[in-house]
This record gives sequence, structure tokens and C-alpha cells, in this order.
Amino acid sequence: MLEDDLKICATPTECHCNWAGTKHCAEDTGICECKWPHIGKDCSLCDKGHVKDPGTGRCVPANKCKDNGG
Repeated sequence: MLEDDLKICATPTECHCNWAGTKHCAEDTGICECKWPHIGKDCSLCDKGHVKDPGTGRCVPANKCKDNGG
């Protein structure tokens, strides 16, 4: 997966991605390219060792919550 920031699709679109975790979406196919550590068909899941921050919707290291008393 590329680490460069790519343009995110404009609306209306065939993309149904979780925008907090999406790097790019191919408007013609609707395929979401996730920003690591986001995973899943729509980039709404977090990779192992990460949890979703309820404030931002972004995946953060699981120990970050513990470090912040959560």
C-alpha cells in the first residue's frame, strides 16, 4: 500500500468508505484504499493492536488508551 496522500473522492460517488481511514477511493469501482492501520472493505476496522478513537474515528495504538487512563 502506498503511503503518499492521495486525493479522496468527491461526492456524489460510488465510494462508500469510512473517510477517517481512507487514503483513496476508486470512484469507478468503489474500492477503498485504507490508511494503515485502518483495514476492511470500507476502511472502518482497525488492524491488530489498534483501537478506534471515539473522538476522531481514527485507529490508534491500543496502548495509547491505556497510557491515557482509558
